[in-house]
Amino acid sequence: MIQTCFLYISNVLQKAGLFFIFLLILACSKEDDREDPVITGLTISQESLSPGENLTISVWATDNEDLGQVRIRIREAFSKSFGAWEALRVINISGNTLNSTFALTVPDTALAGYYEVSTQVSDERGNGSVDSTLFFTILQSELQPVISGFETNPPLNVDNELNLNFNDSLTFSGVVVDSDGLNQIEIEFQSFSGSVIDNRNYNLGDTIQSWNFEQFADTIVATYQENPPAHLIIRATDSQGHLTRNSFSVNYTP
Repeated sequence: MIQTCFLYISNVLQKAGLFFIFLLILACSKEDDREDPVITGLTISQESLSPGENLTISVWATDNEDLGQVRIRIREAFSKSFGAWEALRVINISGNTLNSTFALTVPDTALAGYYEVSTQVSDERGNGSVDSTLFFTILQSELQPVISGFETNPPLNVDNELNLNFNDSLTFSGVVVDSDGLNQIEIEFQSFSGSVIDNRNYNLGDTIQSWNFEQFADTIVATYQENPPAHLIIRATDSQGHLTRNSFSVNYTP
């Protein structure tokens, strides 16, 4: 591509001034630009927010040529539901470096739950960076399910971590309540990479207002070997779609 451009330039050298030659060289280099921008940093202001508060997103990025746009997308994490808060912000930018902060206000209509903010930048040629993603929680304290008295056996340690050995029997206690009715309770083990190792799903049908772990949750026997658990996730969703999510680190000895 570059060789073709310079051949063309040589044919017009006698008819064009230096300024036009510079423009032709610039056009050739941009046309051949195949280097993707890189996001070098991404932070959010806080990991838990309530409606009316601002989620502040700071983005750092670089590119060998001029940057063109930054895209910020917010949606419920790991979910196919369409009732949660979703937002898309596309901002025009310039230069070959980005160091900017953007703010989005959590609306009153946002469901309580676990959300992701994904960021991507592109350059003027259309090359795009790999998405960078962080996670945060929206709280609706008077609307979402309440998990009270939650404990495990073997018990959580002082750092709220679960020490679990191969062939241990894991049981739970505690109560989930919601005046609008509970829709679903989940108990899940995830690996270090976030993949699901084990999931226990209890569908409750929107009419039950109280659910007891000790009475209804399965006993889990830890026989994981090739893919050890690193996180224990407890989720409770009510009939309106509000989610309460608790996460505990797992120290597993196979």
